[in-house]
Amino acid sequence: MRLANDELVFTFSPGVTMTLRASLRAAFRLNDKYDGFQALYLAIREGNLTAIYDLIDATQASHRYRQPTIAELLAPEVIDQLLKFIPILCGANHKADEPQSGEPRTFEEEFTDLYKVATGWLKWPPSVAWSASIAEITNARDGYLELMALRNGKRDDTETIDATKGISADVRAQINAIGKGKR
Repeated sequence: MRLANDELVFTFSPGVTMTLRASLRAAFRLNDKYDGFQALYLAIREGNLTAIYDLIDATQASHRYRQPTIAELLAPEVIDQLLKFIPILCGANHKADEPQSGEPRTFEEEFTDLYKVATGWLKWPPSVAWSASIAEITNARDGYLELMALRNGKRDDTETIDATKGISADVRAQINAIGKGKR
């Protein structure tokens, strides 16, 4: 489970820290504002202060004493950490070597489905769903699916029943793609 990496802590000077936290709300807003994460990534790589402040504003969980200066924000090590944080924010699959199935989906479609899973399947209140990271939602969803399999009598030593048998390949691919293949 990859939850420890959902936060990024910067220490700019003794006692001056800033914590950024990946959340579904931040991912949804930044994806919408920049029309995808590639534009956000490129802007931050180029040192665009607006993009840097947008990322910080959307994800800042806490800070101590003062906001960092412009010089501190533009330091190469800070830019590098922000760039490494973007894939975590957008839910980049840590199992990138797994084959992807189904048609490619937009981040907006993925984030909308994750919100539906969190508020529908998992019955989380909207405030919890929006503040959860993508990794938290997908791990909770996987746990829920395991629980449902146990409740319905499926055990590891039994044959798996294909519940999508008889469903068209397109619909089956869409079902299988939920939470997989982040772009």
